[in-house]
Amino acid sequence: MGTPARQQTHVGDVEEATPLLTSSNYDKETEKERSLKRHVLEYIGMIHCLVVAGIVAWAVSKKVQGGDAEGRPEEIVEWKSQLMGYASAMLYGKHFLTL
Repeated sequence: MGTPARQQTHVGDVEEATPLLTSSNYDKETEKERSLKRHVLEYIGMIHCLVVAGIVAWAVSKKVQGGDAEGRPEEIVEWKSQLMGYASAMLYGKHFLTL
Protein backbone atom coordinates (compact mmCIF):
# COMPACT_ATOMS: atom_id res chain seq x y z
CA MET A 1 0.00 0.00 0.00
CA GLY A 2 1.28 3.42 -0.86
CA THR A 3 0.91 6.59 1.12
CA PRO A 4 -2.43 8.29 0.80
CA ALA A 5 -2.47 11.34 -1.45
CA ARG A 6 -2.75 14.67 0.31
CA GLN A 7 -6.05 16.29 -0.38
CA GLN A 8 -6.42 20.05 -0.58
CA THR A 9 -9.20 21.58 1.43
CA HIS A 10 -11.57 23.84 -0.50
CA VAL A 11 -13.50 26.55 1.30
CA GLY A 12 -15.42 28.54 -1.26
CA ASP A 13 -12.92 29.89 -3.80
CA VAL A 14 -9.99 29.73 -1.38
CA GLU A 15 -7.65 26.75 -1.49
CA GLU A 16 -5.19 25.81 1.20
CA ALA A 17 -2.29 26.86 -1.05
CA THR A 18 -3.77 30.31 -1.78
CA PRO A 19 -1.74 33.12 -0.18
CA LEU A 20 -3.57 35.08 2.50
CA LEU A 21 -2.39 38.45 1.21
CA THR A 22 -3.06 38.92 -2.46
CA SER A 23 -2.60 41.99 -4.62
CA SER A 24 -6.27 42.79 -4.21
CA ASN A 25 -5.86 43.05 -0.42
CA TYR A 26 -3.62 46.12 -0.55
CA ASP A 27 -3.01 48.93 -2.98
CA LYS A 28 0.29 49.22 -4.89
CA GLU A 29 0.24 53.03 -4.53
CA THR A 30 0.14 52.68 -0.77
CA GLU A 31 3.27 50.53 -0.94
CA LYS A 32 5.07 53.21 -2.98
CA GLU A 33 4.02 55.90 -0.50
CA ARG A 34 5.30 53.80 2.40
CA SER A 35 8.57 53.26 0.57
CA LEU A 36 8.96 57.01 -0.04
CA LYS A 37 8.14 57.80 3.58
CA ARG A 38 10.66 55.21 4.72
CA HIS A 39 13.42 56.70 2.54
CA VAL A 40 12.65 60.21 3.76
CA LEU A 41 12.73 59.06 7.39
CA GLU A 42 16.01 57.22 6.80
CA TYR A 43 17.66 60.34 5.37
CA ILE A 44 16.32 62.53 8.16
CA GLY A 45 17.63 59.99 10.68
CA MET A 46 21.07 59.94 9.04
CA ILE A 47 21.30 63.73 9.02
CA HIS A 48 20.16 63.82 12.64
CA CYS A 49 22.88 61.32 13.65
CA LEU A 50 25.49 63.35 11.76
CA VAL A 51 24.48 66.59 13.49
CA VAL A 52 24.42 64.92 16.91
CA ALA A 53 27.86 63.38 16.30
CA GLY A 54 29.21 66.81 15.32
CA ILE A 55 27.80 68.44 18.44
CA VAL A 56 29.23 65.68 20.66
CA ALA A 57 32.64 65.98 18.98
CA TRP A 58 32.57 69.78 19.44
CA ALA A 59 31.66 69.41 23.12
CA VAL A 60 34.43 66.86 23.69
CA SER A 61 37.01 69.07 21.97
CA LYS A 62 35.95 72.05 24.10
CA LYS A 63 36.28 69.95 27.24
CA VAL A 64 39.71 68.65 26.21
CA GLN A 65 40.95 72.15 25.42
CA GLY A 66 39.68 73.33 28.79
CA GLY A 67 37.40 75.99 27.37
CA ASP A 68 40.14 78.64 27.56
CA ALA A 69 39.67 81.92 25.75
CA GLU A 70 42.87 81.35 23.83
CA GLY A 71 42.39 79.35 20.70
CA ARG A 72 44.72 77.19 18.73
CA PRO A 73 47.93 78.67 17.43
CA GLU A 74 47.68 80.22 13.99
CA GLU A 75 48.31 77.74 11.22
CA ILE A 76 51.11 78.48 8.81
CA VAL A 77 50.27 77.88 5.15
CA GLU A 78 53.20 76.68 3.11
CA TRP A 79 52.59 77.87 -0.47
CA LYS A 80 55.45 75.89 -2.01
CA SER A 81 53.84 72.55 -1.16
CA GLN A 82 50.47 73.82 -2.41
CA LEU A 83 51.93 74.90 -5.75
CA MET A 84 53.81 71.61 -6.12
CA GLY A 85 50.60 69.69 -5.47
CA TYR A 86 48.59 71.70 -8.02
CA ALA A 87 51.36 71.40 -10.62
CA SER A 88 51.54 67.65 -10.06
CA ALA A 89 47.76 67.30 -10.43
CA MET A 90 47.77 69.36 -13.66
CA LEU A 91 50.58 67.31 -15.18
CA TYR A 92 48.86 64.08 -14.18
CA GLY A 93 45.58 65.28 -15.73
CA LYS A 94 47.39 66.44 -18.89
CA HIS A 95 48.70 62.89 -19.32
CA PHE A 96 45.12 61.68 -19.93
CA LEU A 97 44.19 64.45 -22.38
CA THR A 98 44.79 63.56 -26.01
CA LEU A 99 44.68 66.54 -28.30
